[in-house]
Amino acid sequence: MHSGEGRRRRKVRKIRRSRQVADCSGLLHTAHVQVARKQRQTRTGDYPPEARLRLGQEVVKARIAAGYRYRTDLADAIKSAGGKVSLRSLQALETGDASVGQAVLFAVASVLPRWNEDTPKVILEGGEAPRTGPDDAARLSDEEIIAADSRTLGLWFIELVDSYGKERAEDELFRALDVRKKARAAERGTLATDA
Repeated sequence: MHSGEGRRRRKVRKIRRSRQVADCSGLLHTAHVQVARKQRQTRTGDYPPEARLRLGQEVVKARIAAGYRYRTDLADAIKSAGGKVSLRSLQALETGDASVGQAVLFAVASVLPRWNEDTPKVILEGGEAPRTGPDDAARLSDEEIIAADSRTLGLWFIELVDSYGKERAEDELFRALDVRKKARAAERGTLATDA
């Protein structure tokens, strides 16, 4: 015969065991959400090593062309733009590591000139990377530089900084100033010989 206390303990154990079994209906839903999320996000690990190395090389070229000589400069630019990326993540991206996720790719693309959120995926899939240096459309001819006023040159410089980075823009500005200086010297020489 069982005492009342023994029956109560057996009943409590039975209730505890029934609560320990997980409801499987939630697992299927969770697994489905994770698969859908994984399909949407871009990860370098989903691409072959050659594609990751190519992306890393393009990031290095674009970083240097934008005036960010060191990874710390790029990390600071991302931080000032409101993002957060560690130096280890930037190193992993530039060396073709498979552990780089979408957040890092988007943060880097948001700071590099001519890059957008789709650019890393395009490069990983074998597409063309954006040009890194000033092209002929951004470069003013000597005649345009001589004819332009200071305000126009200033606006052109700001546009170059936004498109190509500070270092490239300064190179173009120094070239423009040199062209204007030579034009003034040639003009003075012509006026002196005419008199």
